[in-house]
Amino acid sequence: MMYFYSFLTLIATICTVSQANAINQGVLTLSESEAKTFDSALSPAISTLIEAEKLPGDVFLVELESYRPSRQSLLCQRNNRESQVYRVAMRSGDSGQLYEMNIKLCIHESLDPIVLDITDPTPIVEPNVRNIVTILSGGEQDDDCDTSKTVQQKLCLPSGYEVFGWNNVDIRSHQRNNEIKRIEPHPTNLSCINVTFKLRGRGYDKIAGVKVNCKGSAYLKFDISVYGTAHFQR
Repeated sequence: MMYFYSFLTLIATICTVSQANAINQGVLTLSESEAKTFDSALSPAISTLIEAEKLPGDVFLVELESYRPSRQSLLCQRNNRESQVYRVAMRSGDSGQLYEMNIKLCIHESLDPIVLDITDPTPIVEPNVRNIVTILSGGEQDDDCDTSKTVQQKLCLPSGYEVFGWNNVDIRSHQRNNEIKRIEPHPTNLSCINVTFKLRGRGYDKIAGVKVNCKGSAYLKFDISVYGTAHFQR
């Protein structure tokens, strides 16, 4: 079944889809133009499929490929736009099921893209794949109450699994102004993520320039749900 979305429908979709149905953070790195297209058109369209229960609500974007269709849409031609089709692959964090769909857009350099139609998500059979979700814990404490530093920590799934996403960041304890700055895939180890966070102590009380009392040490403790997949031979 094909769906047609007007620009006004997309705006309404952005306003009505619940936060729980937002696309989860995955390891896929998008270019600036891809990210703009995804935020303005693809993400709301995918969220509509989640709302309609055609996709599970815990999907991660794992692949995005664009190509031009062989026949240009008349609608795109009349509005000085180009047709662009995106093949989107998403994986469920809970079941690990992989889904694929095509989303056709009208693209213009200076205007927001318009969604023309979407194919229903197709489950992809992967007989030799295992999936895992693991809660990884991290953080650090520094008893120097004057400390102010940025820490990067590597957290890893068991060997053989590749990370495809993460969510549910739970800050178990922290000093004020100690926080996670970013989470990203490890550049060389596909089983791992890098978590960058800020540690800052609250300083000391001083008498005549002498430190006499720590007002608060620097500490941050957190848990992250990390999702991975592994290919194996029977």
